[in-house]
Amino acid sequence: MARSYQVSFNINGNLDASLLAALRNASAAMKGLGNSARVASAAAKASQAGLQGMANTLNNLGSLSQKFRELKKGLVDTKNSLSAAQNDANSLAAKFNRDKAAAEELRQQLERLQAAKRKAAADDAQFRLSANNLRGQREALIAQARALGATKNLKIPRELLGTNKGRELSALLTQITAVQNQLKSARESYKASSAELRNLRTAISDVNKQYREASKSARESENAFERAKSNAGQLKSRYQEQLAALQQVRSALSSAGFSTGNFAANEARLAAEIARVNAALERQRALAQAQQQSAQASQEMFNAYNNFQSALNTAEQIASPFKSAIQNAMTFEHAMSRVKALTQSQNIREGNTAVVESNMKALTDQARELGATTAFTATQAAQAMGYLGMAGWKTQQILGTMPGMLDLAAAAGA
Repeated sequence: MARSYQVSFNINGNLDASLLAALRNASAAMKGLGNSARVASAAAKASQAGLQGMANTLNNLGSLSQKFRELKKGLVDTKNSLSAAQNDANSLAAKFNRDKAAAEELRQQLERLQAAKRKAAADDAQFRLSANNLRGQREALIAQARALGATKNLKIPRELLGTNKGRELSALLTQITAVQNQLKSARESYKASSAELRNLRTAISDVNKQYREASKSARESENAFERAKSNAGQLKSRYQEQLAALQQVRSALSSAGFSTGNFAANEARLAAEIARVNAALERQRALAQAQQQSAQASQEMFNAYNNFQSALNTAEQIASPFKSAIQNAMTFEHAMSRVKALTQSQNIREGNTAVVESNMKALTDQARELGATTAFTATQAAQAMGYLGMAGWKTQQILGTMPGMLDLAAAAGA
């Protein structure tokens, strides 16, 4: 009995029967709240998982839509490049044909000039040979005429006029004149053929140079054409690959219910839907986080439930024999002294005077505020703080729990 008396003396409180019953009801409600919070948290997680699945589906659809837009743009760019490459190849092909035709024309012209040169060279040789032959004939005839008595300048002496010798000499002189005329003509022809030969050689040299340049230009045009044709072929292959990829993405979008017929409008609607679902998902995440924190707090309350319940039982058992003896002795100051002893013992031992004063001021102010704003007195609020202190609760936990707990106690019928 002495031990029970000592414990009750240390408690130094007034166990109001109605408050104690209300706190028991609040304790049970705390346990129910913990279970409800866990159920709500599970429901929130399920809702978040559903929204996440919807968001994943829409985001995948958005990725396909973006890929479709990029492929379509790439397809247009490749098509334009292919068209430009084909035009370039056609232009180079036309230039190659022109260069090739020009080179062929120059080649034929060169062959004609070379044939003319060969003929001119042959004529030149023939005229030279004829001139030499005529020169020999003239020299032989002059020698005969002089042998018959012709003068130095190939005239018939007066004394031979009318004689047979004179007539023979006259015939020789006539032949010499004819041969000289033929020789003059042969020399002119030779001179003309030599000039023509020189002109032909110059023309052949010029045309040959033009032909080499035209042939080089034709080869360059041909090489450029082949490169352009190869580039056009590569672009055509790329275009076909991009077209196949575009068709594949279009099929995937169509299977997901996204029509590419009015792509811009559908993409805008999809973007709005993605934004809406993502916003809802963010709200759900924030709600789930809040519920998780609430569930954690409720779990802490639930974990403290047994200690709290045990503290109530112990306090009631210990104090029961002495209720009537101390009922009138319990005051608000005594209740707060008990709260200080139960909640600030560690700070007192460590010498944290400022912390003790700050904590007790906060607890005292709250107890008085709860006495003024709830169905319970400030002393009863202080008693409840003492019970929580007996359960091992810290200052901030008590401050955060008291308003809700007294509301639960009041609702439970205290």
